[in-house]
Amino acid sequence: MPAITPRILAGLTACTLALTSLSSAPASAEPEPGTKQTRKVHLIMDSSGSMAEPTGGGTTRIDAAKKALHSVIDNTPDDTELGLRVYGSHDNPEGSPESCKDSDLVVPIATDNRDRLRTEVDKYKPVGWTPIDHSLREAGKDIGSPGEDEQYTVILVSDGEETCVPDPCPAAAELAEKGIDVSVNVIGLNVSGKAKEQLQCIADKGKGEYYDVDNAEDLEEALNQAAKRTGQGLTMSGEPVTGSPTPEDAPVLEPGTYTDTLPANEEPRWYRVPRAMAENTLWAGGFIQNAADRGNALAIRWYHPNDPEDDCFWDKSSTRAGDGFHLGGVAVPSVSTTFTTACTEPSDELLLQLSLDQDTELPVQFTIVDEPAVEDPESLPEAASSPQWQDMPEEKADGDPLIGGASLADAPVLEPGSAHPINLTRGEVQFFAVDLDWGQSLQAQASMEAGELVQMHWSIEIYSQFGTASGDLGAESFGLLKDGVTLKNATPEIRYNNRGEVGVVGQTALPGRYYVVVAGGDADENTSLNLETPGTLQVDVIGDAGTGEPTYREAEEPQPGPDAPRPEGEQESDDGSSGQNWGLIGGLAGGAVLLAGLGVGAVWFLRRL
Repeated sequence: MPAITPRILAGLTACTLALTSLSSAPASAEPEPGTKQTRKVHLIMDSSGSMAEPTGGGTTRIDAAKKALHSVIDNTPDDTELGLRVYGSHDNPEGSPESCKDSDLVVPIATDNRDRLRTEVDKYKPVGWTPIDHSLREAGKDIGSPGEDEQYTVILVSDGEETCVPDPCPAAAELAEKGIDVSVNVIGLNVSGKAKEQLQCIADKGKGEYYDVDNAEDLEEALNQAAKRTGQGLTMSGEPVTGSPTPEDAPVLEPGTYTDTLPANEEPRWYRVPRAMAENTLWAGGFIQNAADRGNALAIRWYHPNDPEDDCFWDKSSTRAGDGFHLGGVAVPSVSTTFTTACTEPSDELLLQLSLDQDTELPVQFTIVDEPAVEDPESLPEAASSPQWQDMPEEKADGDPLIGGASLADAPVLEPGSAHPINLTRGEVQFFAVDLDWGQSLQAQASMEAGELVQMHWSIEIYSQFGTASGDLGAESFGLLKDGVTLKNATPEIRYNNRGEVGVVGQTALPGRYYVVVAGGDADENTSLNLETPGTLQVDVIGDAGTGEPTYREAEEPQPGPDAPRPEGEQESDDGSSGQNWGLIGGLAGGAVLLAGLGVGAVWFLRRL
């Protein structure tokens, strides 16, 4: 078999796009722009008797594992917390209760433990059984209850199947369910048949990836890949809520960010959303992620409380089946003059409905914001045209590479007109943020250099605060790296009347923080997983800030926008509103909306249906 399977997708990379807030949700409940989530890697190592057997490369499996662990300890960033659990390290009678509970936390998860990790790695010897189920359950205790700012990657290394229980897969599922940001990645060393199937099942149920290796060199590479820039799995955060199957019992949700689990087969979940003024526009944006072997679709609908049978406004976005990770994200405003009379009537609240259309339930994250009514929308500029590229000569940036965010919370904010050196590994996705005002458009260009003689697909995408694709230059956004490739993407101009338009124009109806996503993957199976491809990322903002800015109506009661924290340097105008958009350019202040789990080639599938 090959050293590493062709479909080792970088499931450790992912991200989340954040929605700028217009709501009254407490700012302290949301991550600050640029805040990095705590990344934690928990290693579970096999020390069973079979690890004394030889592996490819002229060494034993245990020596290969030790060498690989030392490499991970030396190469993992200092701010990544590492922990080590070892199973099968005691010489207990085979089949005894002790042999099936032979799993020790030898080094707790922390950052200041590298020397202790090295010492403990050198100590352990192959003598015992393979209690994988017990080790996974104990790892759950090691993790505890992950916080919203913690991302855990559990890495299990094994050279055989479970020896104590029939099926350890449920334990992996339970471990992954401890938090949306917990995943179990598995490395199978010299395994085949039932053992391989079992380890693949653990990775699948643990929302992680399976790596298949058969020699010391590839074990080291796979283990480093599993730990490198770790914690980049799907991030969903927000207040947990449970929607009602009927509108009569719908829970009341103030503007903010929430998580729920949606049932299968279009069974709806309802929520009741108040708004500060009866004619305000409520926005809702959400996303789902599902397994690679099937598609799904998330539908979001608004209803007037007087008529919960006929929707006021709705939209749906689908995921697709195939290789890689698959997402569906959709954002809709509560505006309509064409459906029913009830939808045009002012109301102090609206009903929100979310649903899926396939036979699997899925978690969802969604965000609600309340935008004040505009004084005279007809006087504002008409909807923008499709994106147009303005010449941006290629530049070569010097200095240390700028590493993009693993999620929206730590996406670095780039200045217009800047160029930055970047490095991406196979299958990696990196996020960068740029702030846009009314009347402005964003364009981004990534020039990736030639490296090894490989063919690798690259892409550059732009996403809005709602997690929807908001840039479109067609084929120029994608490329195949041979001798180098230049990728381009751009958004339409941000205008109020873009709302309601189809395609990317309709997704650029609000200013705020937009996200440039650079991804590379789907390479030859022999391509080194840790190969870094260098390049240069350039971003620019076109247009004068504030052009076409609407005048929002003053509320009878205090609005959340003017009192919300404003970007540094923004002044309050004479009428009490902010000088620009009173919180739309607030970055992450409103909560996360999309995007996550972008694996190898995933951006090829992010096309709104």
